[in-house]
Amino acid sequence: MRTLALATLLALSPSALADGGQGNLWQQLDSYLSTHTSWRVILNGGQDNHAGRHDGRQGDQQQARTVSERELAAFLASVDQATFGRDQVALVRSFASRNQFTVGQITRVLEQLTFDSDKLAALQALAPKAIDPRNAYLVGNQFTFSSYRDQALALFA
Repeated sequence: MRTLALATLLALSPSALADGGQGNLWQQLDSYLSTHTSWRVILNGGQDNHAGRHDGRQGDQQQARTVSERELAAFLASVDQATFGRDQVALVRSFASRNQFTVGQITRVLEQLTFDSDKLAALQALAPKAIDPRNAYLVGNQFTFSSYRDQALALFA
């Protein structure tokens, strides 16, 4: 897969990698890929290892990145340690501001919260960060009351 992607990249954009024989081809490729996310993801086997990195070429804002399982587990442990719902929601808002999530991961976060009102407040930060909103129906089961469930599902519409 990587060889095919590299060959395709070279065929489509040889000028992006050409520097008259100066420098290392792989450095040139990395430089090119740092601004072309789709190629970077293909070459990294589906993982965008550079997402969220500030390299001076993209202004001052960092791109959000999909949260890893290890990071999610550590985050869930910290949410579990928070005593009050408002503290848990504040942690979720902070974490959501710099990550993207699958709906399955969002449901795992919501499972840590006790009250529907806290779950809905957390979901307001999480729903816009869902990479697969078509699976929003999974979130509905996290709510006890239908009024909260309806509001939660509307966040994905």
